[in-house]
Amino acid sequence: MRRAHSARQASLTVLAHYAALANSDAAALRRRCEVARERVPEWSGTTGFVESPARSYAFGETPLPSTPWVLIAVDGSQIFPSRHKPYLYGYARAQCQAIAYNAQDERQQAFVRDLSAPMRAKERVFTEEELVEPSTGELQAQRVALERSLLELEALAEACTQAREHGLQPLALADGMLIPFGLLGARLNEGYAPALERLLAALQEMRKSQAWVCGYVDRPNSQALVQTIMLSDLDPDAPDFARQLTQRLSAMRGVLDRHLLERLLPPKHHTAPFVPAWRINALLEQRGVAVHAFYANFGAPEIAGAPKTVIARLEVPAWCADVPLLQTLCAVVDRQVQFANGYPLLLATAHEAVAVTRALERTVDQALHAQLAASGIVPEMPSFKEQLKEAEFEA
Repeated sequence: MRRAHSARQASLTVLAHYAALANSDAAALRRRCEVARERVPEWSGTTGFVESPARSYAFGETPLPSTPWVLIAVDGSQIFPSRHKPYLYGYARAQCQAIAYNAQDERQQAFVRDLSAPMRAKERVFTEEELVEPSTGELQAQRVALERSLLELEALAEACTQAREHGLQPLALADGMLIPFGLLGARLNEGYAPALERLLAALQEMRKSQAWVCGYVDRPNSQALVQTIMLSDLDPDAPDFARQLTQRLSAMRGVLDRHLLERLLPPKHHTAPFVPAWRINALLEQRGVAVHAFYANFGAPEIAGAPKTVIARLEVPAWCADVPLLQTLCAVVDRQVQFANGYPLLLATAHEAVAVTRALERTVDQALHAQLAASGIVPEMPSFKEQLKEAEFEA
């Protein structure tokens, strides 16, 4: 482990040098990215940026909006299907939490209170027919996870539209990536078209409401920045360009963007935005809703007991990707992070509100069992493993 740590530190020193070079000529770096994407399939850096993604901006003095606005956070939860239960089902839900600022109108305040109510949650139950692949009998648990992500975006989009109708500027904060993970590398013409259309509809509804939208990725594991700046001194016209890049990819394996930014990005600073090299982003760009990403350091070394470094990856749709707006978003998120000592408070509240606990899952199981029995359907017995779990829960 000590040897691996030393190797990472050596790699970070080299990457810091590349980062300095990357800031000198953004246009040249963009061309290197284009060539890398064409010639090295395993490279997964960025596909577009105006300023070098290694450049940083201070946001610590940025004021919060002075007009009426509402911060809306969303999170989701689910019950995955289990072959150990007497019956197969899946469940996904999403719920928003909101807080208004500068809103003096009682109608606005009532709307915000209603937005956080449990009855506003979006949910879906999956039947056995929807969860089992007919040809193989395999459970399709990923369908539940994808549904959860889509419900979160749809809940945000609906809340943003209603906030605008109530005279409030919506600022939407999602837990994690803006694009559902199941769609990032999917072949979008093979069964994913309905999910893609729902994603597009949600993003376009948020754009229509002029919402400021941000996905917050805690402890990010991306290497997009590292893989971009490692091109900084390579000649894209050299015959061995692909070989050199492949060697660097191998040497930098396991070195993440946050490892580098913990060294380079000061507290209360964010990087310039960039477009991640996801297949789906090319399609989203055609609809004007491509997702951009950037990093921010929400550490607070001046506050006793607060984390000195908090590197988060933030994702925004194209209409929110200009630097002045990013600084406003960072100022809002920074305040939330300081409230909860390292993670946005309203996102933590949304998580607590929507979480499906083991006790709640058991209640759902019992209610489903009762309904089936009342309909004259006798389920199978649970597996012996499930019976042991139930006995432990009772104990």
